[in-house]
Amino acid sequence: MNEQKKQKKKFRLSSLSRKFETIYKQVRHHWKAYIVKIIIILLLILILIIFNLNLDSIPYINRICMNLPLLDVFAQRKINLFYVLIYVLSIFLIVIVCKLFFKIMKYEDKDEKIAKALMPNADENKIEELAPKTIVMYTNPYNKDNEYWLLYKNSVPYNVIFDKKELIQNFLDGQYVKGTKNYGSNKVLINLSKTDPSDPKPINWDNRFLVNYKGGSPIFNLGINNLDEPYYWNTKKQIHEKLGGSTGAGKSIVQKSICYQALMQNCELFIYDGKKIDYTGIWKRLKNCTIVNSMIGFENMVKMVYEIHLNRTSELKFPCYNIDSFNKFKKPRIPRKHIFLVIEEAADIFNIDVKRLSKEERKEYEDCIDRLIELARKGRATGCHLCINSQRLSADIIPPQINSCLKFKFCGFADNILSKIMVENSDAHDLLKDDVAGMFVDGNHNVIQTYYIDSDIEQEILKPFEITRNKMSDIHRRYDIGEEELEIDGDKFVKDYVEDKEAIDPNYFKVRKDN
Repeated sequence: MNEQKKQKKKFRLSSLSRKFETIYKQVRHHWKAYIVKIIIILLLILILIIFNLNLDSIPYINRICMNLPLLDVFAQRKINLFYVLIYVLSIFLIVIVCKLFFKIMKYEDKDEKIAKALMPNADENKIEELAPKTIVMYTNPYNKDNEYWLLYKNSVPYNVIFDKKELIQNFLDGQYVKGTKNYGSNKVLINLSKTDPSDPKPINWDNRFLVNYKGGSPIFNLGINNLDEPYYWNTKKQIHEKLGGSTGAGKSIVQKSICYQALMQNCELFIYDGKKIDYTGIWKRLKNCTIVNSMIGFENMVKMVYEIHLNRTSELKFPCYNIDSFNKFKKPRIPRKHIFLVIEEAADIFNIDVKRLSKEERKEYEDCIDRLIELARKGRATGCHLCINSQRLSADIIPPQINSCLKFKFCGFADNILSKIMVENSDAHDLLKDDVAGMFVDGNHNVIQTYYIDSDIEQEILKPFEITRNKMSDIHRRYDIGEEELEIDGDKFVKDYVEDKEAIDPNYFKVRKDN
């Protein structure tokens, strides 16, 4: 009997602690809104007090009195019926405002339901030992239609909860489980959605999604993750990008979003577009953007980027270990920009049959790959980033020295084998639908819905970077091949640049291999 009382007391205390945690989480995540609400209520109370103190100035108020001797003695004045009515209404109004503004989230303890979902065949003792607890925390701050639940996983591993999220979904009032995340040492955060997350509505690009750039390494906002939070690529932590997926997954739209945000953050673009489809039109006449379409043009473009890399390497001395610190401490007249070398359909570059090339072509190709390897290994300090995109980037296609440096991995819908090649697990096959474009995974169980940029939005957002014939330099005139609109021939530009340098010094672009 005493043991049962102890168990009941323990359960009540744990429930009470979870209730307080619910209130704490809600206030912590909405503290700004609570400050505004408190100020509004205090102002309302102040107005009512001032109004009540000036009741005597209203005509005929003193005539409305009640003859209650006991209360008159206690209050040491005659009780005014109108006073009583005003005070009651004032208190009633304040209570209503408090109820509306300080509505505490509903607390629910669904131990048994969740336990049955996770462990349907376990006995009662096992369920009581491992049963997770659930509380409603707060409304999702990024999507007010959804809400967060906090699940105490106890001894149940996170992977078990992640694998059985569809079973959990059946016990949560018909809502969808959009995402799960490890939250602390013994908790899992569950994002519940009212709409099917596997078939989302497109999110059109808006400039409010841009990250406020204050210098340093660029940060790109690529979309929203399965917790409805903005999903960022921080190039300081993950230097190079590997983007894959089946045809129609939306790889080009994601890469264009990165390129546009790179331009907005004062970066320079070097783009290889072998298909001659994705980067045409206005892309061919942008500042700080060089686009090539041929293999020779790509090799020359890599030489240009490699030259910048070598020049910056010679500049980096104590205390400047990278270009961000160089710009900060040296404060050069022309700040060093971050450079993005974008390779569309990289399989066309890396999957070349070298045996069919001539001796000179083979030497040029091998030197080009060596340059890319050095950029991948040492580009962090010099601000050179690789963005390698293709449907299939297996280990037998892309050099392992480059593949090991591509830390930011992004994959659209794919088969099981391609998913394991791209993100080293089967998330792209298990978590994404084949017919839904714009959905990607990063290999950490994160499902990201990327922003959609159509052709009209693309023309509008790139307009500030466009070079027009009214404002064009001599270089632009020299390489203008457009008939109606300006269009820069990137292949000819990089070829002339490399030939001019090699005419002065044949070894100018020689690969510097480590001893």
